[in-house]
Amino acid sequence: MSDVVMPQMGESIVEGTITKWMKQVGETVERDEPLFEISTDKVDTEVPSPATGVLQKVFVEEGQTVEINTLVARIGDSRAESEDAGAAEAASPATAEPAPTGSAPAPPKETAAPDEAAAQEKTGVNGDDRVRSSPVVRRLAKEHGIDLSQVPGTGQGGRISKKDIEAYLKAREAAPAAPSSAASQAVPGGAIDPFRPAPEARFGKHKVESLSTMRRKIAEHMSLTMQLAPHVSTVHQIDCTAVAKLREGQKRTFSDDGTVKLTFMPFFLRAAAAALKEFPEVNASLDGDQIVYHDDVN
Repeated sequence: MSDVVMPQMGESIVEGTITKWMKQVGETVERDEPLFEISTDKVDTEVPSPATGVLQKVFVEEGQTVEINTLVARIGDSRAESEDAGAAEAASPATAEPAPTGSAPAPPKETAAPDEAAAQEKTGVNGDDRVRSSPVVRRLAKEHGIDLSQVPGTGQGGRISKKDIEAYLKAREAAPAAPSSAASQAVPGGAIDPFRPAPEARFGKHKVESLSTMRRKIAEHMSLTMQLAPHVSTVHQIDCTAVAKLREGQKRTFSDDGTVKLTFMPFFLRAAAAALKEFPEVNASLDGDQIVYHDDVN
């Protein structure tokens, strides 16, 4: 039997998100065969199976974010072993058989009451020192002024993941009292929040794709540079001789009409529209934490 854990894909990587399972429970997997896909702050990649066998159990579902070295799956030696393990797990909640006559019952373990355990988990300075979360989650909470004790955790054992923080932020932004001024679009520290939904971002025919973890980080850092670094424009020269000759030959036709003056702008707009049709991925906008790819050129 082999345990499969969330790998560390870089020195500073502390967690990863499982985006897709390549195998389902009960299927055979070969050693080094792609088992699942992960997305981290720095890389999106496939993770190979550490052993040959049958995928016995999946502990982390698609879309969940967990810390490195977290158990995500288990591979058994055979299909029979997988079925035996499943049967044993199904039978585990059943009432235990009474101890044989004459033997003393095992002393019960001392466990905190549910309310007490929850209090212990949530206790700490600012309500977040004892909350189960990763360093990345605590950093995000600090940046956005979030009390982690108020955030419901959906991870294993109530652990708070980055997705929980994002859901909390969305709910907070959707509150009716949220101001519409430009200041409301800023996050602590003066940086512009790149994931604030834009109502005008969707129009006409379009398709939507969620941002990967790496793309989210790129967007955050690009937004932050607007506050930290000077920005400049780059100008490129192009040969517009052919456009100038065409305009010169046609502008009298337009001027005779007296309603429209032929400028260079229509030529540039046509070139831009043609380029967007040839490279449709450029014809996109960011709406919250999703990318909107437009079929129409607006």
